[in-house]
Amino acid sequence: MKSTTLYWEDTPFDISFTYTPFVKGRAYGEPSECYEDEGGEVEIDNISVVGFNITDAIKPSVYALCVTKATEDAREEQIDERLELSDVPF
Repeated sequence: MKSTTLYWEDTPFDISFTYTPFVKGRAYGEPSECYEDEGGEVEIDNISVVGFNITDAIKPSVYALCVTKATEDAREEQIDERLELSDVPF
C-alpha cells in the first residue's frame, strides 16, 4: 500500500492507495508477440483528514482529485525506479 497527501484549501487529505504498475503494450512484430497496455490503475483504500476516515463522505469532485494525486505520485515513483535501474553502467 502506498500513501500521499493532497493539500486542498490548506486542508491535508491523507490518501492510502494501491497501485498496479503500468506496463506498456507492444503493437509491432509478430501478432503472437503483441499485447495491450496493462496496469496503471489506482484503488483508493482510505482518505482521511486529521486521522478521521472521510472516504465515503467526500464529494465526488474531491475524490477525483485524490485519485488524480495518487495516480500522479505512483507514476512518478515508477519512473524514478526505472531511471535508477538505467543508471547502472553496462
